[in-house]
Amino acid sequence: MDRKSILSHVETVVVKVGTSSITGGSNSVSVEFMDSVAEQVRCLRDQGKKVLIVSSGAIGVGLAAMNAKPKPKEIPIRQAAASVGQGILMQKWNESFEKQNLIVSQILLTYDFYSDREKYLNLRNAIQTLLAYGVIPIINENDVICIKEIDAMFGDNDTLSAYVCSKMDADLLII
Repeated sequence: MDRKSILSHVETVVVKVGTSSITGGSNSVSVEFMDSVAEQVRCLRDQGKKVLIVSSGAIGVGLAAMNAKPKPKEIPIRQAAASVGQGILMQKWNESFEKQNLIVSQILLTYDFYSDREKYLNLRNAIQTLLAYGVIPIINENDVICIKEIDAMFGDNDTLSAYVCSKMDADLLII
């Protein structure tokens, strides 16, 4: 089955974007890559698809902005880097999607939405509302306050993207 055949049956797509893709391996944001993602998302939206993005990269981008050593073991440094980097990432995502006349939102998740039904339902309702308004949710784990996630829970966001895909009844996950 070719891509067009697969996409013809898809309503909702989750796209996982990894740190190495966002940075090109350099820890600085690749605007060209982000612009390309935004353009491809617009094409999907033009076909009537709902799109969610799971974006990694906050820690790496933050470390570069802070002139910190790469891949530090100290959790407080990684938390600080996530805080700095998440703002930079969202600014760049917003700029890329504005070029396509699309609006993005930021959703930072913590591990407790996995097990707390009320939080899960609140999250689902918020995402469904954003999608209904044509907004592109950009989801990441909240590494600033949830140190468990920095080392274990979602890791590189592959698991998080699969979970979001499952819980949002998405038809396709692109990693």
